[in-house]
Amino acid sequence: MFTRSQPVATMIAVTVLCIVIVFYGTVQAADDGARAYWKTLEGTNILGFQYLKYNVDSTGSQQFDPGIGLYPDSETDLDLFMLSYARQIGLFGRSAMVTAAIYGGDITAEVDGDPFNPASTTRIRQTANGFGDPNVGLTVNLYGAPVMSNFYDVANYEPRFTVDVSGLLTIPIGEYEGDSTVNIGQNRWWGRLAFPVVAYFGSFAPLYRTSLEVTPSVWIFGENDDFLGQDMENDPLYQIEVHVTRDITRTLFGSIDYVWRQGFGTEINGSDAGDDLELQTIGFTFDWMINDSSGIRVSYHSNFIDDDEIDADMMRIMFYYGWNELLENVKALQHH
Repeated sequence: MFTRSQPVATMIAVTVLCIVIVFYGTVQAADDGARAYWKTLEGTNILGFQYLKYNVDSTGSQQFDPGIGLYPDSETDLDLFMLSYARQIGLFGRSAMVTAAIYGGDITAEVDGDPFNPASTTRIRQTANGFGDPNVGLTVNLYGAPVMSNFYDVANYEPRFTVDVSGLLTIPIGEYEGDSTVNIGQNRWWGRLAFPVVAYFGSFAPLYRTSLEVTPSVWIFGENDDFLGQDMENDPLYQIEVHVTRDITRTLFGSIDYVWRQGFGTEINGSDAGDDLELQTIGFTFDWMINDSSGIRVSYHSNFIDDDEIDADMMRIMFYYGWNELLENVKALQHH
């Protein structure tokens, strides 16, 4: 008969509490989230379900970003649900993670007529619902995190500084209507290249973990050849995401979050339309492990620190469940 030994119990706790939570936002404005690039045992799976609520008031603004419901002279509400899957793997001797996500929901916007026709003054209300564009992603560690293939590797993992390269590609198969300003899908390929950097401070044991996380990235967009009967193109969107995280208890951590975005100049049929996007948001995250396999995360972000012409805020609630075949086998043996 097997009994729970302290070393095994410790390794199990470390493994579970280091589960990576990956957001890979439904739209280009959604951040990855705090501790998104922490590493765990090879073969770990994470299934997440999240609800996101955006409110964007850009009355008086000429900035444009359909990914967050930002249109010139508009008020927009987004209620989105997202199902995501991630798996920790080994690739070329380095820790890596593959991801996939699908989302849906509805968007309601009140827009002053044609957003790119100043002569149009009729205020219209449009609603879109259904499924959006799914995405797939791959993150590979470049420095600081070799593959952890067993409990011994996990128990001895004491990171100080890690650097990753991360790619995301969105597939344009979501709901889209070319004669509507407001859509769930975007009718174009788009993706992101990022280089997440994480610095760890103090002990990596639960209750003592602290990190500074900085993720510079660039979003690249293909052409939408059916935007209100016209061709729409966008410049790259540059982004820097920052998190300062700290364990509060052994099962709860908090984070102060900051995101800066700039770019996304818009052209319609080759002519400039709208201003470049420049937006900063600040917020917080709390993440609580319910048990050794599941948890819940709550985040809130707002751009109240700068632009007077745009009032945007986002709330996110996520439930996640993680499992690993090796870990489950050990837990099963300990109950016999």
